[in-house]
Amino acid sequence: MAKVLVTGHLSGIGKYIYNACIASGHTVKGVDILDSTPWNVSVPEDRDWLVEQYSNYDVLVNNAYELNVYERTCGQNELLKLFLDAWAGTNKYIMSIGSTAGLKTPQRDLRLKKYSLDKQRHTKIIKAWKKTKPNGPNVCNFNMGFYVKPADEARTHLLGDSITSDYITQLDRADMSDFGDYVINILEDRESIWVDEIYVDLPDQDKNRAKFIKDFGIE
Repeated sequence: MAKVLVTGHLSGIGKYIYNACIASGHTVKGVDILDSTPWNVSVPEDRDWLVEQYSNYDVLVNNAYELNVYERTCGQNELLKLFLDAWAGTNKYIMSIGSTAGLKTPQRDLRLKKYSLDKQRHTKIIKAWKKTKPNGPNVCNFNMGFYVKPADEARTHLLGDSITSDYITQLDRADMSDFGDYVINILEDRESIWVDEIYVDLPDQDKNRAKFIKDFGIE
């Protein structure tokens, strides 16, 4: 059994992964901005504290993401870089949650554009690390499409209560458990099968992509 750290464990895919890891018998710690003692991935001191407190863990699920259209940096990406440095040369494991939204860059909505650019940089960080530091930690760049969140989730969509979130609810979206189960299977098999980078989505996303291009413009 492993010690697993999950960021953003109180909603969405993070909550699903957190509960599944507990059910599998792992020692699991979750941190979240919605927690009674809030932890915010966008705050540098919170990121530094997390690395100091949990560098002895075996697995990081780097899931928490906070959108800020006015900052070039992204808390999720900065945390990823901290753990890559802290765990350099080890056999520890990072499951870092990306998005298929990083494949294209919408131009007509600042939230979607920033989100897409953040996820593109997320992939670039991982690829650059593997070129220069191939000896660990192992990192899986897990990119997924949009999914349906449970109706009782306390948190709104990360892109905000705007036309953007209303727009996304109109798209074809996967069931959250489909993506969550993929993550869990990769984590459980991490010592025997190395998944470097993966993109998972519904079988036919042509309609979604065409709608993105038409409504938001794609670079």
